[in-house]
Amino acid sequence: MSNEPNPQRSGAPLPPTPALDHLIERVRARLARLVLLHGLGTTAVVASVWLAFAFLADWTLHLPAPVRVFHLLVLVALPAFVAVRWLLRPLRARPDRAGTAVLIERAYPGHAELLVSAVELRAATSPSGDRRHIESVLTDADRIAARLDASPVLDARAPRRRALLGLAAIAAVVSILVWNGSAARTFVARMAGGATPWPQRTHLGIEIPMTSAGAPTSPTAPAGLDDEIVVRVARGADVPVLVRAEGETPEEVVLHFEGGHRSVLGSSGGPVFRTLLRSVQEDIVFYATGGDDQDDAPRARLVVLQPPDVTRIAVSIQPPAYSGLPARLESDPDVEVLAGSELVVHVLTSPVDVIGKARLLPEDRVVDLTAAPFPVAAGEPVVQGLAFALRA
Repeated sequence: MSNEPNPQRSGAPLPPTPALDHLIERVRARLARLVLLHGLGTTAVVASVWLAFAFLADWTLHLPAPVRVFHLLVLVALPAFVAVRWLLRPLRARPDRAGTAVLIERAYPGHAELLVSAVELRAATSPSGDRRHIESVLTDADRIAARLDASPVLDARAPRRRALLGLAAIAAVVSILVWNGSAARTFVARMAGGATPWPQRTHLGIEIPMTSAGAPTSPTAPAGLDDEIVVRVARGADVPVLVRAEGETPEEVVLHFEGGHRSVLGSSGGPVFRTLLRSVQEDIVFYATGGDDQDDAPRARLVVLQPPDVTRIAVSIQPPAYSGLPARLESDPDVEVLAGSELVVHVLTSPVDVIGKARLLPEDRVVDLTAAPFPVAAGEPVVQGLAFALRA
C-alpha cells in the first residue's frame, strides 16, 4: 500500500494564485480610478459651464429672482444627475473577478481563456474535473499573471482627457470669478436669495459746453455729479450736447426727451458722444441712457431765455434855473428840453431782472443803466426799472 496523498482527494485545498489575484485587484482598482477620473471630470465640466453661464447671464441681463432660483436649482441638480450617470452607476457596474479576467485576456490574447478558467475554478466551492488538471490550470494561470502588467488592459487616455478638461473648466471659472471679485461676491449674494444690485459698469454724464455767440449762457457741472443740470440758453441758439461715458463705453447712447422723443447717438470711437440741438425755441428736459446705465440721472434742463425788451420810457426833466420852469415828467420818447436841463431817463424792461447800457448819439458815448424805481402815477405800485442821468 502507498503512503502518497491521493491527488483526486476533493477535500485538499487548491493551490493559491497570488499573482493572478494581485493582477485582478490592480485592474479593478485601475478601472475604479479611471471611472472616477471620467465621472468627476464630466461633473466638473458640466458644473463649471452652467456656473459660468449663470454668472454671465445675471451679470449682463440682471435677471429677476425667479430666474436666479431656477439657475440655482439647475446648478445643484445637473451636476448631481451627471455624477450619478457617469460616476456612481459605472462604479457599481464594474465587472467582477471573472469579468476582469476577460478584460485581461482581451488585452493579452493567446492564453486560451486560461486566466478566466482559473478565476472560475477558484470561485467554485467544489470544482469538478481532474484534480491534477485543475491544479495545472491554476499554476499556469498564476505563472502567466506574474508576467502581465495591468496598464495595457484599460485605455486611460479618454478618462485623463476628461479629467484635464474638468480641471481646465474649474480653473477658467475660478479665474473669471477672481478677476471680477466684486461681481463674484454680488453674484453669490444674489444666488443665495439676496437683492444686491450689480456694480454699474457704465456711468454717463451730460455736458453742455460754453461756446461763443448764441451759445448756452451757463456751463454744466462736471459730468454725472448733478441729478439735474440747468442751463440757460438764448432763444434760437444751437446747443451742443456731449455725453461722456466713464467705465465701459457702450455702442450707442440714447437721449430721451420729455414727450417721448428719442435721439440715438453713435460712437465716434471714444467715450464721448456728441449731438447738436438746433435752434432751440422752448424749454427742453432730457437724459441719456447707454450700456447698463439705464436710469434718468443726470437730467439736463435747457431754459430758453426771452430776449429783453424796453416796454416803457419816462424822462424826468429839471429845467435850468434861468428858465424859471417847473420840473416835469414826460412819457413820450421824443422830448424837447432847454439846454442845461438835468435829465433822468427811466426805462422799464421785460423781464425786469436785466442789465443794460445806453448809447448816446451823435457822440457815440455809452453809459451804464443803473437800478432805480420807475416813476409812476399816484396810487400805482412802485416797480423797479433802470435809469441813467445826463445834462442836456
